[in-house]
Amino acid sequence: MRKWISIFLAILMLAMPGLAEATSLEGTWNLTSAQAQGITIDDISMLGLSMSISLDADGTVFMVLNGMEESGSWAQNGSVLEITDSFGEVQEFAILEDGTLSMEQDGVVLILTREDSASGSSQADAGAIAPSASGSSEADAGAIAPSAAGETITSANGYSMTLPEGWFLFDQEAYQQLIDLYGEEFMEAAGITPELLESMDFSQQENYYSADMMSNMNVVPSPASGLTTEILPMLEDTFREMFIAAGFADYSVDGLVDFSGNQFCAWTLTTQNEMSVRQYIIIADDTMFTFSMSGVSDADIALMLGSFSVA
Repeated sequence: MRKWISIFLAILMLAMPGLAEATSLEGTWNLTSAQAQGITIDDISMLGLSMSISLDADGTVFMVLNGMEESGSWAQNGSVLEITDSFGEVQEFAILEDGTLSMEQDGVVLILTREDSASGSSQADAGAIAPSASGSSEADAGAIAPSAAGETITSANGYSMTLPEGWFLFDQEAYQQLIDLYGEEFMEAAGITPELLESMDFSQQENYYSADMMSNMNVVPSPASGLTTEILPMLEDTFREMFIAAGFADYSVDGLVDFSGNQFCAWTLTTQNEMSVRQYIIIADDTMFTFSMSGVSDADIALMLGSFSVA
């Protein structure tokens, strides 16, 4: 959870006294506003951000941050909400006198407001992604409702697909536009640095990002050399050796999955810092198209892979 909170520019507690220990925090809290450099943004949807924290009476917590899910436990310590994630890391939220929760880092403050259970109004109604049902598997991919469609792109690398609303192709020109718009600090917080840009081979892969830069996908075409999508799960041991040798901590095959008639081989890579990268591979016209995704919701995956076709 800590690395996700840092992506939101919010891992430091803003401590303010005032609420009694007895005040109940149970319920669902949603990101409703942000403050930076004296500017308050009340319409979070314009930033493409969504954040929801559900605190249950039994001390468990369920969080959804831009489609990424996490669970753990919570406790109240005076005017501080303490959340412990599944890795044992503790994150603190300040409980403010007006009944909201607050986080702050590098001059950026995020405000969370409790959902009104009577009316059902919440930030989730303004476009936040609802948690997927527990126990859902990759095999159920075809049943996931796709996201709202955005631009349909045709790549010079021989494929076309529809991007989720707000997504864009990331290249040198897009990078400079984002620097001009948001500044270098925002880009670095999203993990985009000049060093990373220099390492990208735009002629061999294409990189796509969501509007808030929190979700990304790259597509790499390569010769299939006679392989087929159906054969890939049988090569699990070979791929595991290759990925472990490349520095990944773990690799697991999820099997063949279907998106609107397109069959992909799905597997998950785990980095040394315990970050998961989902990969989907499809072979068409003797070309292997590898989709690597980080922080991408099931709905966005369903839209992009379901609309994929060879151009």
